[in-house]
Amino acid sequence: MANNNGTISFYLYSTTKQGQVPSFFDIKINVTTNTGLNLGIVDAWCIDTGVGIEWLKNYTGTLYATNEYQTWDSAIFPTVGNKENFDSVTWLLNQDFSKAGNVGGYTYADVQGAIWTLLGDGNTSTWAPGENYNMTRISQLVTLALSHDGYKADITDADTTNDYTTLAIDTLTADGTTAKQPLIIKVQSAALGDYVWEDTNADGIQDATEKGIAGVEVKLVRDLNNDNKFDGPNEVLQTTTTGPNGEYKFVGLTPGADYRVVFSTPNGFDNASPRHIGDIAKDSDGAVSDIVVLGAGEWNKTIDAGFYKLASLGDRVWVDANANGVQDAGEANKEGVTVELYKSSDLTTPITSQVTGSDGAYKFTDL
Repeated sequence: MANNNGTISFYLYSTTKQGQVPSFFDIKINVTTNTGLNLGIVDAWCIDTGVGIEWLKNYTGTLYATNEYQTWDSAIFPTVGNKENFDSVTWLLNQDFSKAGNVGGYTYADVQGAIWTLLGDGNTSTWAPGENYNMTRISQLVTLALSHDGYKADITDADTTNDYTTLAIDTLTADGTTAKQPLIIKVQSAALGDYVWEDTNADGIQDATEKGIAGVEVKLVRDLNNDNKFDGPNEVLQTTTTGPNGEYKFVGLTPGADYRVVFSTPNGFDNASPRHIGDIAKDSDGAVSDIVVLGAGEWNKTIDAGFYKLASLGDRVWVDANANGVQDAGEANKEGVTVELYKSSDLTTPITSQVTGSDGAYKFTDL
């Protein structure tokens, strides 16, 4: 979702109609705007016990990334007292506890009760008498989920389909006039990352002999106030450091969100490499990447940064008394000589110049 979040229209199926256990019910997403997502039928759960919703109807709403609850206005989902537990809910929904054959005999109603409890809205008295839930089982699920505080779904090379993050929907009737039950849905998580390396020839390309740089701070950010600074409240979403080979990765990301990556200049280095030269998998994205929007289940491995050290050259101008081309002992320095620096591609216009001092020395730096 872009910074102003995405809008959605969807159709609410009952579990008896669609038969898509393990969720409380399913929704068919018809249209998403400003997200780039095409999700189809997804599992859905209730957030607020005090607001109703009807089966087999069309609704609209706004999508929010639950792992970015810090950025929400206080008026969004006001009954959610424990927004910091959304990560535990995400872990819970990744386990499919209500799926047939899972250990523990948990039902979809147990999972729904655990979600309400985790989010601070645990009034199970709203359940119809026939719902198959059990408070002991709900407490077990809550304890398990809380033990996974900070959980982020992590797609890998071997598995890009079965790790899920969650989105919350601020639901309205189809005509947009009446608030209805807010929902939480499962969507495939995304990831991004790759490599920070020493660009020894400063050409912006990862050459075979160039090595990764360990210990570089890397930040995942969203520009919520559109000032291109990433220093506003809650704009830094995750921070990591590169591994021994310069590798890094951000996981549990929301598909459709617009992310950017900020690379800190490593100690001992001077500049980031030129951006976007050649193959996208081997080029440098610079100190700050362009906006990256991920698809469901996508792991983008092309967000790289090269850094290089500036060079210098120079030495001494002297009086070669015996004209042998060697700085012999006793030969005097030459003061007042103008030394010019040129690019090899333009030998007519000097880049800069210096005049030697009494020691005959000159030095060009920051090359």
